Amino acid sequence: MLRDKAVELMGYRLGNRDDLNDKIIAEMQFVQEMILEGTGAFTPWFLETEMAFVDITAGEERVPVPDDFIGEIEGQHLWLYTVDNTDIPYRELHKSSYDLLLQKHPAMSSPLEYAISGSYFLLRPVPSEAGVLRMRYYAKDLPVTSNIENQWLRYASDLFIAETSVIMADNYLQNPGMAERFRQNALVARDRLYKKHESRQHVNRIYGMGED
Repeated sequence: MLRDKAVELMGYRLGNRDDLNDKIIAEMQFVQEMILEGTGAFTPWFLETEMAFVDITAGEERVPVPDDFIGEIEGQHLWLYTVDNTDIPYRELHKSSYDLLLQKHPAMSSPLEYAISGSYFLLRPVPSEAGVLRMRYYAKDLPVTSNIENQWLRYASDLFIAETSVIMADNYLQNPGMAERFRQNALVARDRLYKKHESRQHVNRIYGMGED
């Protein structure tokens, strides 16, 4: 669904209002950034990136996370390219707390573990030479600043519309009853999206004993 079509639909649902379009577009951008992508509670499959590669620098433990980084994908890891093993060129780095890593790896060497702090991956041991990290992660979607169909509008337009409509009904129309109906719509849409996400995670997988 294109953005302007979603705006038109919200206008209908808000009482056939066509004078709120600019405000709806502004609130859609807020909802995407702060509610859909900013809570950290649940991030759906369609925000998973392709494989990304990031350079590391000798003597520098900090590696900036990508600008569009939301968070790590469960079960996905950081991998370090190692030139000394051409058969298996990437080595998995294990995640730990930074305080523990400082104690375990005081000297420079090839990184074995990492932590996340603020806007950085922190590597330990501190890299003794330049290299490359490989990763997949959850990334921010394109904002709806123009009439596009981003991933939220393609796969979760019901949730995007409902969450935006809650704000419109609460703050612009000051209609608590209408806002509550949209909140219920948002709960239903979020549940649908979560079930779809879980289904994609588990379909065709073969589990061993002890796996969830």
